[in-house]
Amino acid sequence: MTLIIRDDDTSFFTTPALLDQIYGQLWAHSLPVCLAVIPAQNANTRVLHRADQRYDPSIPPHYRGIEQNFLITDNHELCAFLNDKISAGLVEIMLHGYSHSHYEFMSDDAEELQQKLTAGLAILKSAFPAATTQIFIAPYDKVSAVALELILGMGLSLCTHSNNLAALPGQAATHGYTCQTLPTGKRLYTCDEYLFDLTRPAADSLANARQRLQSEPLVIVANHYWNYFYDWNGVNQPLMAVWQTFIQEMLVSQWDVKVF
Repeated sequence: MTLIIRDDDTSFFTTPALLDQIYGQLWAHSLPVCLAVIPAQNANTRVLHRADQRYDPSIPPHYRGIEQNFLITDNHELCAFLNDKISAGLVEIMLHGYSHSHYEFMSDDAEELQQKLTAGLAILKSAFPAATTQIFIAPYDKVSAVALELILGMGLSLCTHSNNLAALPGQAATHGYTCQTLPTGKRLYTCDEYLFDLTRPAADSLANARQRLQSEPLVIVANHYWNYFYDWNGVNQPLMAVWQTFIQEMLVSQWDVKVF
């Protein structure tokens, strides 16, 4: 079976130390991680679909409410760290929207979406010259039919929740964890859940991940790195413990760990 490790929300605010605490053991064993990178994260992003979360939790508290886009290229320490990992074949860079504003790619404004895709790719190329960005991940996993057409039309592959594909001919029944090659030669992946998440008990996250590995030929383990340091207030020990258990089981398994 094939296993892909995907982490969303790497941005200007991310530190190498945070990523290394979660993925250092994988990198030490030459196993790759796919990072969905926000090119220019806006620090005033509100989470409008959750009444209990005023600001996007990927923004550190002391930045929240600042109406400014923070470019990934301005975090020189992070870029240097990730460029070393890219050169070693340990990190794949994916495009995760542009500013990560709420439901950013649910828009039907084709001109604005095109500008964001083009500018986002340019920023990632500047930050990570050796990386070839081939995968798009929509912020909040919400993407309109207009955006889908543009993303695929630009030659990007896509990983998304299956619900977003209803507007594509022949894709309405796609579900779970799948991978298919489109007529353009690009790939379309589905991933319908975050396995390790704060919304459930840590033990349930581990049990759910184990069940998926037993039942699916392809599993995309989608993470938010900030989940393990929720609200930027130290390590969430229960979640980190089950994640480390999962990694140890992965290291002794026969799972084929790949990038997209």
